[in-house]
Amino acid sequence: MSVELYDEYMKLNLPMDALYRFIKKVTRDERYESNVRVVYIDSDRMRELNYLFLGKDEDTDVLSFPVSGETFIADNVPTEEEDFDEVYISVDKVLENAQEYKTDFTYELFLVTLHGILHLVGFDDQTEEERKCMREREDFYMERYKDLWNING
Repeated sequence: MSVELYDEYMKLNLPMDALYRFIKKVTRDERYESNVRVVYIDSDRMRELNYLFLGKDEDTDVLSFPVSGETFIADNVPTEEEDFDEVYISVDKVLENAQEYKTDFTYELFLVTLHGILHLVGFDDQTEEERKCMREREDFYMERYKDLWNING
């Protein structure tokens, strides 16, 4: 199992090493064996992907794509590799979320990344019951690995 992270946003200094360790720990704990690629992008790119793959002409914080025989990789990511499940994170939307929910940016970045990984693992959030299960799992991992995202604490 391999994890790759790409910062296409490049407007902030994202904690890529800590995010990498976080993703490795969560996927290990969930016994997830597929390769995972996480790409941090801006809202314009996210809007393009959301429209292209879901028909929604809007920004969103996270999109997850399990391996399906075709790849949805970012422009500068090599394509001749083995299959990777992919997660795209809109850093602009994460910044908005942090402001709206009055949370720390780093906390929100890890939470949204975790949300995308949990979608790959098999969690969904279409119904109230699914949202509750997903939120409980998010709370579990955010608490369990808070040493990785709680840089100030």
